[in-house]
Amino acid sequence: MDDRVKKRYVFLISRALSSTMSIISIVLLPVAILATDYNFWFMAFFIIFDMLSFLSFLGGIVGTTVTIYVVVVHPTYYRRELSYHKCVILVIVFWVCSVIVAVGCGTVQAAFMGKNSPFECDYHTCEKPVLFFAITCISVALVFSLGIQSFVIFSLFRHEKKSKERGDFSSTTRAMTGVKRRLISGFFVFGMMAVFEITSAVMLVQCVFSVTDEFTSLCDILSSSRYRLEVVIFSAILTLLWGIGLFFDPIFTIMFDPIFSRQFSRHDISSAGLVLEWVTLYVSTSIFFLSAILNVYSFITAVYTYIPLDSDARKHYVFVLSRMLSSILTVCALLILECSLFTKEVPFSFTFYAFAFSFYNFSLDSLLISYIFVSFMTYFGVVHPIFYQEKLTLKVLYLTVVATWIVSLSLAIPLGLFQAAANVPGPVSCDLHYCVKVVEWITFSLACFTLLMTVLLTGFVVVSLYWHHYQAKKNGIKVSGAVDRARVRLTWTFVALVLICFIELFPVGMLIGFNQSMQFPAQYAIVSSLETLVGSLVFLTDPIVNIFFDKNISQTVKRHMTWIRTLFSSKTVAL
Repeated sequence: MDDRVKKRYVFLISRALSSTMSIISIVLLPVAILATDYNFWFMAFFIIFDMLSFLSFLGGIVGTTVTIYVVVVHPTYYRRELSYHKCVILVIVFWVCSVIVAVGCGTVQAAFMGKNSPFECDYHTCEKPVLFFAITCISVALVFSLGIQSFVIFSLFRHEKKSKERGDFSSTTRAMTGVKRRLISGFFVFGMMAVFEITSAVMLVQCVFSVTDEFTSLCDILSSSRYRLEVVIFSAILTLLWGIGLFFDPIFTIMFDPIFSRQFSRHDISSAGLVLEWVTLYVSTSIFFLSAILNVYSFITAVYTYIPLDSDARKHYVFVLSRMLSSILTVCALLILECSLFTKEVPFSFTFYAFAFSFYNFSLDSLLISYIFVSFMTYFGVVHPIFYQEKLTLKVLYLTVVATWIVSLSLAIPLGLFQAAANVPGPVSCDLHYCVKVVEWITFSLACFTLLMTVLLTGFVVVSLYWHHYQAKKNGIKVSGAVDRARVRLTWTFVALVLICFIELFPVGMLIGFNQSMQFPAQYAIVSSLETLVGSLVFLTDPIVNIFFDKNISQTVKRHMTWIRTLFSSKTVAL
């Protein structure tokens, strides 16, 4: 490999090294905290190591993206001015800057988290400013990196369009297609990481700046308030999603980089896809089964909570119940489809597939529409309470739920018939070269429209609630705890929807868009398996968040737990 080609992979190697360091820090940091009993020196080392891997990972992403931009848009500058040694120097500069920031922030963070620190770091003069500075830097760095990636992707598409208008088709080669795939896949992985990182950072900032002066330490703040549970849950979700993102990153690099893909094609990728399919089957099916149990329990608890409420309180739970029921149906449909796809020995008929796909489409459409109405019910209840009390009656809400399910069913049945025809022969014919492609694009287009509309509307409601909260605090109006819990629930809903949008649209959409879903079945199987795995984790987390952040449901669950403990205690005494 000559220097001209090496320049493209300098930042990629740095990024891979940072990813490896990040995975090591995710595994070792909790172990170090427990094993060393918050010793300052161990805490400082692992926090610096973790922050260094994070910052260098961002530098690798920015460097890789900008290098691709220069290669395509400014090839003369890339060949003559941007030498291999300059790229190495830029990587070294990235790492040196990362080390400086990581050592400074990591040492101070270890001082107020660890024991036997060589210097004191109290909450008001040291801990709070450093925490705010670190979170601000992380958020700005993530937004800046996403902005750079978006700019480069947009510039490449514009450059390709102008090249075609000039009659220069050199930019439409397979290499250009691989570049776009690699950039879009990187944007997907990094965007998923950034959403959860920024969300957790915003929650932690809210936690810190909403407390009184009576606390002397961040640990006292978290231990003495309900924010501890929120931060722990979001931190666990963040760690999980960050690990999944680091898992996706090398897979997309292998799939869409021409040199990597040629090297990887020498291996038996079909066997790898088959192994991953079966591993994902057992893992995702187990998670789906567990999430089905949790969703059923959450639904029964919500119904038990709903019955004794008055009319005004019931209005909030109408679409919550619809959403929970749709989640149960979606999980059941996914379990049926997962089992059928891997049971090759049992031939399933066209009727079975038509029912299964229609059932899945219906449950998913009703789930997304329920998400929208849950968001708007919270919005009207907080921002427009008079309209909520006078116009939104229970009768209107019941009719809306029925209309929602009818619309979902009318959309699901025709699409389910063609999806079934694409899998098995039946009364509806669907050839491989034309009909299957049309069904893929129709399914993908409907999914894009419904998911993006759901994300945009829910995002509007979340932003409106945070703005209303800011205006209330600015005017000295006390915000109730119910409004705070509703805002947290909707924030999780928005994050979950963004994640569902990514995993449902991006990987399979790229393969369909680049016409690879049928040409490379192993790649399609790998992407579909990873998509199913991440989706199962979302459906597992959703009922847990509903239980924790709904006051009435959480109180009911607490009574259930108390009854179970009493039952076991009485049996233990009897023995």
